[in-house]
Amino acid sequence: MFVRCLTTIIVSFVLIAGVQWYRGWSAPPAPGIVRVRVDQLLGATEEMRQTWREMEEQEQRRDAFMRFEARIVHEMALEEISLRDAAERSFYYCLQHYPEHLVNVNNAERGLHLKTKLAKNIVGALEAHHEDFGGDPAVVDHFRCELAALTYEPDAGTSIAPQ
Repeated sequence: MFVRCLTTIIVSFVLIAGVQWYRGWSAPPAPGIVRVRVDQLLGATEEMRQTWREMEEQEQRRDAFMRFEARIVHEMALEEISLRDAAERSFYYCLQHYPEHLVNVNNAERGLHLKTKLAKNIVGALEAHHEDFGGDPAVVDHFRCELAALTYEPDAGTSIAPQ
C-alpha cells in the first residue's frame, strides 16, 4: 500500500512538473521589444556603432513624420485644410526633416508628380483612419474627388534624385 501511495505521489509530481515545463517552453514570448544597443555589445566595431546611430536617427525622423502626418489627417477629417495644403505641408516637412520619405515615394510609382504621390498617400491614410475621427465616408469621398482633380505643373524644384 505504501509503495502505491508513493508511486502515485511521484507520478503526480512528475506530471505537474512536465506540464509546467511545457507551458513555460511553449508560452508566447513576452510582449514588447527588447532593445540592445550596439554600444553595449562586446566587440562592436565603430562602423557598427555609426550604422546603429544612423538607424536610430532615421527611426526618430520616421516616428516624427508619422505624428506630423497624423495631425494632417486629423485636420483633413475635420475639413480644416485642403488636400493641396496637406500635400504641400507634407512635401516641405519632408524636405526639411525626412527626405528619405520623398525618395521612397518618388521611387514607388512612376509618372505622377511627387506632390500628387504625397497627396495620394495622405488620402490613403485618411481612408485607413477616417473612423478614428467620426467615420464620415463623405469626407473620404470629398478628398478622393479632390485627389482626382489635383494637378501640378512640372517643376524642377520638386524632383528628387535618388541618392
